Amino acid sequence: MQNRAGADYAHSTRRPMRTSVVVSMCLLSASIARAGQGDTYVAVDLTPTGFVQSQAAGASNGAQVGFGFGASTFGAEHALLWSGIAASAVDLHPAGYQMSNAVATSGVKQVGWAVHPDTATPHAFLWSGSAANGVDLNPTEMVFSRAHGAFGDVQVGSGGGAATGFVEHALLWRGTAASALDLNPPGFFTSEARAASEDQQVGVGNNGRALLWTGTAESAVDLTPFSCLDAQAFGVSGGQQVGRCRAVPDFNQHAVLWTGSAASAVDLHPAGYLASEAHGVANGRQVGFGVPPGGPAHALVWSGTADSVIDLNQFLPSGFADAVALGIDDQGQIVGWARQTAGGQFLHAFIWKLVPGETAVVIDIKPGSAINTINPQSNGRIAVAILSTADFDAGAQPVPSSLTFGHTGNEASLTSCSPIPIDVNFDGRNDLICHFATQLTGFVRGDTRGMLRGTTIGGTAIVGSDSIQLVPVNRN
Repeated sequence: MQNRAGADYAHSTRRPMRTSVVVSMCLLSASIARAGQGDTYVAVDLTPTGFVQSQAAGASNGAQVGFGFGASTFGAEHALLWSGIAASAVDLHPAGYQMSNAVATSGVKQVGWAVHPDTATPHAFLWSGSAANGVDLNPTEMVFSRAHGAFGDVQVGSGGGAATGFVEHALLWRGTAASALDLNPPGFFTSEARAASEDQQVGVGNNGRALLWTGTAESAVDLTPFSCLDAQAFGVSGGQQVGRCRAVPDFNQHAVLWTGSAASAVDLHPAGYLASEAHGVANGRQVGFGVPPGGPAHALVWSGTADSVIDLNQFLPSGFADAVALGIDDQGQIVGWARQTAGGQFLHAFIWKLVPGETAVVIDIKPGSAINTINPQSNGRIAVAILSTADFDAGAQPVPSSLTFGHTGNEASLTSCSPIPIDVNFDGRNDLICHFATQLTGFVRGDTRGMLRGTTIGGTAIVGSDSIQLVPVNRN
């Protein structure tokens, strides 16, 4: 049976899914051992006032696109455009259409689809920053169409009608419905184009062959690796393509990175996850998600290899989990969604903003403990050691009063630091031990990492993380 875990998460719309949040903590802790090292992010909720649910799917040049719905839309999905914060949201919904969704942007242009009021079928749509200048890209011979990607003056997607035998064919446009070009490769029954960049387009054919085009149907290259039963490509940029394949021998979806051929495939699937997918790529970073046994989903970012993975869930604010990353821009800003852990468990659009200039440090939560168990309701304190290395003197460089620790690393939970550095790991270097009030750390159900942030006496921002196991699970 085909594993659908990844697809169900990536394309979750209309209503939130209810999934198990029972996670094998030891397994997950090992699988994301590098999380929190290197790049760090600040997660910002993009859900506009008056909306109960939203999702972000694409990003480029400081712009983000997606959709949302709520009382202000009378419950109908509306395409949205943001510029980094919730208050910047622009409603792109074209007048008279039933619902709309924006899924990609080139910075100046946005693409997606809107449901036509007469036919109740989706029509590919192109916007230039406002609802008023939207262009219906649906070709006259097509019954339905959707636009999935954009780059420069090119838009890509799919559509079907009399001209295609009423099956879906990949399409390429240049700003008008009349410009539509059929990309369905010779010998393929059906196809979809999902993304575009420079002179390349990617997608899927026959529901299971990852495809790469360079502007014509005849140019199609099958990216499906020999070791995979089937594959799909979702993103392209800078000569790299990303997607998923159902790999042998486990038959689960694995995130994949290509550079133009099936033979170039790199398996990005992180150890300890049941399924993974990659949906966006830019400047050598790939984004997507992984689903561990039992869930919830974790938004992920890679830098070309499976072991480079960083878990983006650790940067979410309290009250959110079960996250998916779908797009990334050249500045490293990542978009997707995360689910509320309480109330209606609605999905909220998020942007993970790359934080420049932070130096990664090594920390040890509860030094001497093999498993760092934490009871979030405890009235006690949590000991955290900042460890010295050959390049970092933890006993002298950090400013103790600057240290924060908890769910995101920004929680003001510090109670004290030891005035005398101690070598806690017996490596001959003195380490700094500090204590943090447990109830001020903000840990919530699903957390598997504790984050520490602060500054040095020279003004350099520092960040570090270590694995934790919550006992019992926080139900807030």
